Amino acid sequence: MPTDERTAKGAARCTEHPTSASVATCDGCGRSLCLACAIPVRGLVYGGECLPDDVAGHAPSAIPAPPPDPAGRWTGIGLGIALIATFLPWTRFGRGSGGFGAWNATWAGCATVAFLIGALVWAVRRFRPGRMSGVLDLALVGFAGLGLAATIMALLRPPTFARPWIGLWIAIAGGAVALAGAISILIRDGRAARVPRRPRLG
Repeated sequence: MPTDERTAKGAARCTEHPTSASVATCDGCGRSLCLACAIPVRGLVYGGECLPDDVAGHAPSAIPAPPPDPAGRWTGIGLGIALIATFLPWTRFGRGSGGFGAWNATWAGCATVAFLIGALVWAVRRFRPGRMSGVLDLALVGFAGLGLAATIMALLRPPTFARPWIGLWIAIAGGAVALAGAISILIRDGRAARVPRRPRLG
């Protein structure tokens, strides 16, 4: 495969380890490989499953575990906390004071929808990683930020004669955690996409 074609795919993710940037493409099957998966053999690069027969016995027998993803984990936790908070009272009395307090008010309802969509984006990114990871990262930041902003607006503009209460404060905390984690993911993946690909040997 020409060098310029490999460079064009610099933002690809490893097939086995989606949180790791691709540094090479397997010359046997064409899948993306991270640094841990790429095995140089006589000027070519292979994954462990595609090694030529004469060198297969010398390859590592196990694929290293993917690196931990604390930013992704905290983003999911923050979104989960924010969603749970929407089932609690958001005001001490009046509109939004009962169960599902965030579901029957304007700003609180916007926050609920944003957190729900953000959680769906997080789940897709977590369990169905692929080449759209950059788009999903941006969407995650967008919906987490929108949910937090709407929650803050619900705090600043509560329903008439109502006072903010427990659910709203928990949602703000969860939204802040989710937004911080989503921004960390975006920065991390952006840096990983700019890592120069390892040149072909030989």
